[in-house]
Amino acid sequence: MQAICRTLGLAPAGPPTRGEEAHARTAAALRASEERYSSLVSNLPVGVYRSMPDGRIIEANDSAAELLGFENAAALQAVNASDLYVRTQRAHRGAR
Repeated sequence: MQAICRTLGLAPAGPPTRGEEAHARTAAALRASEERYSSLVSNLPVGVYRSMPDGRIIEANDSAAELLGFENAAALQAVNASDLYVRTQRAHRGAR
């Protein structure tokens, strides 16, 4: 009930329950972990990117962009990862 009151911007009926406190601690720990991961990837001196199976780049750092000849990570994310690979005759026929 207290969570609903907080969501609606109403004054809670009492102190937070243990479950609400645990949820708040978990949410804070998740935010801190996400910030550490983001900082690590952003500051790595090596290029890192993640893409979806369809080739859409969902995350990249500036080092990857520079390595691949893009101005910044946002510019790299605007292209499809499959366009970054060299296609050879052998690849088109299938590797043997």
